[in-house]
Amino acid sequence: MGCTSSRTAEEDEPISLRPSRRRHTSGPREHAQNREWTPPGQPITLDPNYRPSPADRVPYPRRGSDGREVHGQQPMVEREGLLRALSTAAEYLGSRNTHYTIIALGGVLYTVLLQTRRATEDVDFFFSDLAVRPEDARTMEQAGRYAVERIGSDRLGDNWLNNQIVNFIPRALWPTLVQRARRQNTVVFQSPGLTVLAAPWSYCYTSKAERLLQSNYKSHDIPDAAHYLRQYVLAHGNKPLSLQLIHQWAAEYGRHTSNHVTREINTVYRDLFRSDAIRDFKGTADFRPFQSDS
Repeated sequence: MGCTSSRTAEEDEPISLRPSRRRHTSGPREHAQNREWTPPGQPITLDPNYRPSPADRVPYPRRGSDGREVHGQQPMVEREGLLRALSTAAEYLGSRNTHYTIIALGGVLYTVLLQTRRATEDVDFFFSDLAVRPEDARTMEQAGRYAVERIGSDRLGDNWLNNQIVNFIPRALWPTLVQRARRQNTVVFQSPGLTVLAAPWSYCYTSKAERLLQSNYKSHDIPDAAHYLRQYVLAHGNKPLSLQLIHQWAAEYGRHTSNHVTREINTVYRDLFRSDAIRDFKGTADFRPFQSDS
């Protein structure tokens, strides 16, 4: 399939370490700090038609002749491979006197932080700087390419470090997610040049729980949701949560939820951790209405 791209020839040359003017994006700049975020318990209004500019994407999206994005096959990368890739990307950023803080979701959390899966395809992230510029995206893309050149595309894949997830996170949610990720301060990876924080556990859980309402959910989605919930519970006194709080999260993040999905997740949580995550279901019988897809 043919691809079109706005890349220059220089961008396809091998990446080398070279000093540059120092730039910190470890915190939102002053004018970004004043952006509104959603207070707890307040539903958010989302624009379903919002899509980020291609210039803000990492890597810059390649498109086929039909205009759709083209994605190559990504190899599965184990924990040590991801840590090496992140360290190599951080080395590149550090050589440019730059430090970025990014917020990660998905597979990197299971593989590197929670260690509930052996491998994942990529590191899904969004920038923690609300005033991120297109040149920041290009710098992160160069860091990702530098890691690929050092480790090998057959072992890492060209899209191993990407923020494609921003296609599915409405811009109105960014201030809330950034603020909560920083308050949570769960470090997935940290080295001179790069810090990776986990996205808010409440958002991770709510996104995963919504997927269980769809017909194409995966067999690992229920335990994934249970592990996300566990992290939130542990960070908040190791006490079971209310069903009302789960519905509050859904309203805040513009997600759908249902009591039967929450109850099923609580059943798996109970199996894994010998306790209830939701106090409304404490002492109730197990509930397993779902059939796994694989």
